[in-house]
Amino acid sequence: MNEGSYQCFRAENYILSDEKPTFTYSENGQRKTIAFDKKQNKKIIKISVTLEHLSTVSVNLKYLIEAGILSPDYKGTWIVSLYDLMVFRDLISSESDFKEYIEHRLSLYERKDVEFQDEIDILRFFLLITSFRCLQRKDNEKL
Repeated sequence: MNEGSYQCFRAENYILSDEKPTFTYSENGQRKTIAFDKKQNKKIIKISVTLEHLSTVSVNLKYLIEAGILSPDYKGTWIVSLYDLMVFRDLISSESDFKEYIEHRLSLYERKDVEFQDEIDILRFFLLITSFRCLQRKDNEKL
């Protein structure tokens, strides 16, 4: 979880600081390149996919950062297990819905009044309510 978050942090810094950021990868034994056009001004979404089911820990990333276990630089990285991501593939019907989920999901890291047990709980809440913005609470009440 820490290494994946760090890799996302490094990639974001590279994209933001390099004039013409490019990444290379291998496909079918051939080297390929992805170039970023910074003029398009796209939003960077950091996602760290794990094989381990760490969602009870990762949904409450803010506590790991506060305890000094993870660097504050990793804030804003969505940490999700591959198996949870497979559930997302089955339940989220469009790219725009997925982008909306991610936007609102990452905003939950800033809230101390909301706690979930795992990522699928958050997805269920999103699908039922369709927006995290509607989360309202009374003083000192946790949702």
